[in-house]
Amino acid sequence: MRPEPSGRPAARRTSGWTLDGPVVVGTDGTPDAHRAVRWAAVEADSRERPLTLVHATRTESGHPHLSLKGFRQAKDHAVDVLVEAEALVRKAALGVKVVAASCPQETAACLLREAGQEGAVVVGTRGHGGFLGLLVGSDALPVAARARVPAVMVPPRERDRPAGVVMVAARDDRDREAVRPAVDLALRRGASLCVVSVWIFLENVGSMAAMFDDPSEMATVGPWAVSAYKDSVDIGVAPVPTADGKSPEDTYSSSDEKSAAMFSACRNRATAWDLLKFATSAQQDGEFLEATGQMPMRENLTARYPDYFQRKPVYQSFAQQAEHVVEVPNVPGSVDVWQAFRDEWTKSVVFGEEPTGTALRRASAKMSTLLDEYGGPA
Repeated sequence: MRPEPSGRPAARRTSGWTLDGPVVVGTDGTPDAHRAVRWAAVEADSRERPLTLVHATRTESGHPHLSLKGFRQAKDHAVDVLVEAEALVRKAALGVKVVAASCPQETAACLLREAGQEGAVVVGTRGHGGFLGLLVGSDALPVAARARVPAVMVPPRERDRPAGVVMVAARDDRDREAVRPAVDLALRRGASLCVVSVWIFLENVGSMAAMFDDPSEMATVGPWAVSAYKDSVDIGVAPVPTADGKSPEDTYSSSDEKSAAMFSACRNRATAWDLLKFATSAQQDGEFLEATGQMPMRENLTARYPDYFQRKPVYQSFAQQAEHVVEVPNVPGSVDVWQAFRDEWTKSVVFGEEPTGTALRRASAKMSTLLDEYGGPA
């Protein structure tokens, strides 16, 4: 992101990739979004392309509790966020053409629609996503999973190196061409390149194995990946090893359980209760298992659904691990605690800026301090 002595960014140098569409950047007014806006402004200016600023209000769906006043406040907030972002652009790249757009859908859909087939998308790594954005970002991950254009993820704070990280989502060898412009972008901006295989539940699950000559030795995945790997990878499944060599029977992991609830305000409680009982019945859990390959939250899965696991023995290890799950602790200040972990994880694991052990020890110290401040678990 740092300009050369002439005041022009290094991205002015020759490039083998032509960007015919706009540079599209999402912003929600957070510091990380501001960094993404500045990065995108320099990129748009260097390529002589327009810059589209997008703020997603998410008011189109998913907020049935939002009042008319709430909708108006969301629209007013969008205007403020976009005005602020445009001011940042003028400071970073005065001559770039700017278009501002407020979108009522979720962020990824808004950004990708604006980018079309010939643009590029820029996002920050953290916003108002809370726990959903723990590791990569609740907006960055869907963009990477769905993008058919280059997607740039800008690091969460200023770094010694001059640019961010170019992240390209790839399923398999069919996406080889998508990697090429990402490599070009990373080289021009002095950025790191992160080739990732990402997916969203019940969307296009895929594997990158066929893209590389050397076989992958290990990947940490869930049962949903088995159907994607089966045609391109000779896979075997084993529990994740522990530092002290505990046996799988004594090793527990977080389940990431998805729950349903019936509120006391429900007017038709009997009907709602019947629906909940049906949706969580053993029969419907079996249908869920058949359709998705994900383990239902139910005990003794292999005994409950023996035919399924006989037909698909590779899933048995996942079923056995499902017997050893715990929920993520719900403690005071949990959002701040997990954010502290995420910051250090991103710095060490995603961006590779320091040893993982150093980062995790610092995360542990920060989390302990936060727990002390909040009073610890109830």
